[in-house]
Amino acid sequence: NRGGFWSNEETDDRAEAFQTLYTVVFQLSKVAAPFIPFISDAIYQNLRTKEDPISVHLCDFPSYDATWRNEVLEEEMASVQSAVSVGHALRKEHKLKVRQPLPKVHLISSDPRVIKLLKGQENLILDELNVGAVEYHSDEKKFVEISIKPNFKTLGRRAGHLMKKVQAAILVLEPSALDGGSYELDLDGEKFSITSEDIIIDRKVKEGSVAATEGAMIIALDTTLDDALRLEGLAREIVNKVNTQRRNMQFEVTDRVKMVIDTTSHVRKCFEEYRNYIIGEILASEVKFEATQGEEWDLNGERAVISLEKQ
Repeated sequence: NRGGFWSNEETDDRAEAFQTLYTVVFQLSKVAAPFIPFISDAIYQNLRTKEDPISVHLCDFPSYDATWRNEVLEEEMASVQSAVSVGHALRKEHKLKVRQPLPKVHLISSDPRVIKLLKGQENLILDELNVGAVEYHSDEKKFVEISIKPNFKTLGRRAGHLMKKVQAAILVLEPSALDGGSYELDLDGEKFSITSEDIIIDRKVKEGSVAATEGAMIIALDTTLDDALRLEGLAREIVNKVNTQRRNMQFEVTDRVKMVIDTTSHVRKCFEEYRNYIIGEILASEVKFEATQGEEWDLNGERAVISLEKQ
């Protein structure tokens, strides 16, 4: 998260961000030393303290330390990565720029553990998917159509001549029937036990929904946009285009600039509404709205000509 590194205040978040980065790169220089000896030593020399050996090649190779591992955090991040990946794919499929904020995302799973893991990193989901809120649901039926069918690979040998009856019984089961891990089918008075491995659960997103499934999780985006969200999306679009122009002009990432912009009244209204955010992201020390010669941009359908000058 860039905010942690770029903060002007000495916060715990900033200190932890830099300490984590330092530790990872410092240890990486040791791990990579046998393969890229010169680059590794150059990195190491920039990071070592007086107490450290004078060369990375005089250090002990890092050993695994189980106390550094947080398996719950790993599970949380794996769940978040799945949700975010599907969310981005939905945006791309429905032509919704990531820069355009959306009201909320719905995360649905009948597995309470999945919901708990997602809640553990909710701030990341909000930030990565650029949504205003996350809503959690355990009832999948509002968003998807669920069907159950037999897994013939596991049932084949066991069911034998009963397969047609087993298949018919499974097709009418509720998905929750196997929450306990197993279930006994009644085949005209004959009992037949099945487990979760004996069934395949299909989740089909209901037509008209901006949703998709990933394992035991469903991700649905609320794509309703009001004027406030559109204005916020325009502010992010301004930042994106100005920073692209900065890169095109080969400015350093830390260079402060003076900006002149010739644009519509709507863009100007947006700039005034989000002035602090925009000038903070583009590092502008001065902004003027007047006729200018510069690079022309399309800002979500609004014309703008922008000129930049390094301060």
